Amino acid sequence: MNVLLVYPVPPPSHWPLGRMRSLWVPTGVAFLAAALRRAGHTARVHLRNEVLIKNGFDWKAADARLREVLEEFRPQIVGLSVLTPAVQESRTIAQWAKEICGERVLVVAGGPHPTALPERMLTECPGIDVIVRGEGEETLVELAERGPHPDVEGIVYRDDEQFVHAPPRANPDDLDRLGPPAYELFDMGFHTAPSPWMIRWTRLSATNVRTSRGCPN
Repeated sequence: MNVLLVYPVPPPSHWPLGRMRSLWVPTGVAFLAAALRRAGHTARVHLRNEVLIKNGFDWKAADARLREVLEEFRPQIVGLSVLTPAVQESRTIAQWAKEICGERVLVVAGGPHPTALPERMLTECPGIDVIVRGEGEETLVELAERGPHPDVEGIVYRDDEQFVHAPPRANPDDLDRLGPPAYELFDMGFHTAPSPWMIRWTRLSATNVRTSRGCPN
């Protein structure tokens, strides 16, 4: 199964502000891709911030590129990793996925915002079919194999006018079995380019390493 993992960004009215440009690898997306590939699926990643930075924040060009990827790759699942400021764009991307790939494409949203507000996310983003709450690797693989079902732990989805809350999925007790992240799917030349933003104000080639789960701040 083809699975496209997209990392949306806030709207242009609010991002970017100032000079800050993050080159961090979204390791959550990298772990999801690794889990899907181990299970025999074909995963691709599409980072909106990377495409926008490379195109000088030409939003029309970035939008066209994502639509091209959807057209070329024809994913059966589109996964969105959503922070609260990216809800608006997630709604738009879900609509594009349905328009380009057909109504049968399964659009899945995970990350902090959908985990905290699953029913609100489904209500505000009608193109999104399923919410993954909490740790997503095992849940996304099971969704790829079974589709939305009340026995798939860790999901919330619509059934007619009702929201179905499957039982929560226990956090994995051995994080080592979830890795290593699929760094080979990323443009590591971009993510390790000398930049003052990885090690603040020191223009060195660097990248981020995740040593635990959860926000360190």
